[in-house]
Formats: sequence, C-alpha cells, structure tokens
Amino acid sequence: MNEGIIASRYAGAFLQLVLEHGSGASVVPQARAMLRLVERLPQQEFSTACRSEMTAEAIVAMFGKALGNVPLEKDLCSFISLLVSNGRTALLREALRSFLSEYYKHEGIRCGVLTVARADESLPVLEASLRTLVQNEFGCTLELETREDPSIVGGFVFALEDYLLDASVRRKLDVIRKRYVENNRRLI
Repeated sequence: MNEGIIASRYAGAFLQLVLEHGSGASVVPQARAMLRLVERLPQQEFSTACRSEMTAEAIVAMFGKALGNVPLEKDLCSFISLLVSNGRTALLREALRSFLSEYYKHEGIRCGVLTVARADESLPVLEASLRTLVQNEFGCTLELETREDPSIVGGFVFALEDYLLDASVRRKLDVIRKRYVENNRRLI
C-alpha cells in the first residue's frame, strides 16, 4: 500500500484522538516543532534513524530534549508509540504533515509564511494586516510563520498555499532591470 495513504490514515486517527480529547491547542505546536526538526534531516538519514531499534520512550525523550526539555503531550506520545509498535516510525514525517494539514482544515486555519528583510517595529502591524486580509478574503484564521531573509532587501513576501504576494524591493529591482535591458535592446 502507498506510504502516503498509510501515513494519512495514521494522521486521521491521531486527529480524531486529539479532537476527542480537546488537546489540539497543546499538541499542534509540539507536532509543528517536531515536523520542523524532522524536515531538517535528509529523507534517507531520517529513514535510517527510524529503522533503528529505538523504543517509543526513547523517541519521545529525544524529541522532548530537542524541543527544549519539554515533556511531550500525552496524545502525541500515544501517537509516536502507535507508530513504533506497528513498525511505522518512518512514516512520522508524512503523518505529522498530514495531521497538521487536516487539523488546520478542520479548524478553519490556513498557514502562511511572511518573509521580511529584517524584523522591525512595523512587523506587528504588517502581520495584523495580513491576518485581516486572509480573514476577509478567505474567511479563515491565519497561522503565520515569519522569517528573515536579508536578500529581499526590503518590503516583504507573503506566501499562503498557492497565493503569493511579493512586495519585496528585490522583485521591484528585478522588474526595473528587465525593463532597462529590454529598452536598451531595442536601441541596438
């Protein structure tokens, strides 16, 4: 059977558990942080680590330590234990992705990424404006991750699923440069 389908089934069961227990507010931030950790590893390295004979308790302890010595939520521990006991630890990455996607869909939340050249005092105003924009345009709540990237020079880039708003200085300079090159080609 396709591993993506299997992972989504585990994620669905995990979502059902989280919804039944009402633990989403505490589980989701930890699951998101775990996914970020797991995504930093190349797939082959992650798969090799998952094939080892680590117990569920060892994996829970490893993630707890990596997340700042924070004990993992009970439902998240149960989910990890289920994957380990069924020999499906290698599906953790995809199962977490699927779980978060389904949880956000269920809660009416969309995830966006805001990239700025550097964070300054105007950032909270921009974030609030984007949250309002998403609420008005899409009728949902925005879960916003903010990143710094000095290469955009100034302005911002906002990505929300397949929607991209590029108001960066770098893009504007690229447009000016392309126009300049086009105009000078015509002269030759």
